[in-house]
Amino acid sequence: MSSMECVNESDAILSEPDPSAKLRTRIYMSFAGTMALGLSLAGWYVGGRILAAEQSSSVTIPIPAVISPMQPSAPQVTAPKESSVPISIPTLVQPVQAVDVHPEAAENPVAPPAPQVFLEVAGLGAKQDALYVRKLRAKGFSAQVDVGSDEDVPRILIGPFADRQAVDKAERKLQSQGILALERTF
Repeated sequence: MSSMECVNESDAILSEPDPSAKLRTRIYMSFAGTMALGLSLAGWYVGGRILAAEQSSSVTIPIPAVISPMQPSAPQVTAPKESSVPISIPTLVQPVQAVDVHPEAAENPVAPPAPQVFLEVAGLGAKQDALYVRKLRAKGFSAQVDVGSDEDVPRILIGPFADRQAVDKAERKLQSQGILALERTF
């Protein structure tokens, strides 16, 4: 082997692309193509939304004229050939005046019920809640299990309380026993 052949072989080895470099280039090109496609689709979507919003704000919808039932109008009809005097056809529906059936209800509106104040203690699960409520009742609290707006999450409520002093007294008693409670109004 001559030195010339050795140089040619080394050039051939160097001119072959590295397989990992080839794979890396393919991954980068795939990523760049995917990003370009995603950005072009996003631009198309957002542009369409902006165009639709601009078109909908400039469109005016005609509102048909409303005929009031309190002012009936009689249609004018002319009789054929006998006379040229317009004839008024009476309306079959007469306007009705609104009458308040229960005037005393408007004078004495029913006030919404006053909100009730409770102390909320942790909800632990169905069996644990029942046991915990029994323990709280044994300690002198009016405890109950309540299912709130989320039906899956029961909570233990103590109360309702008549005034602020009763809430503070119950809260201090709970804290002295190491029980944390949150004030809730329902």
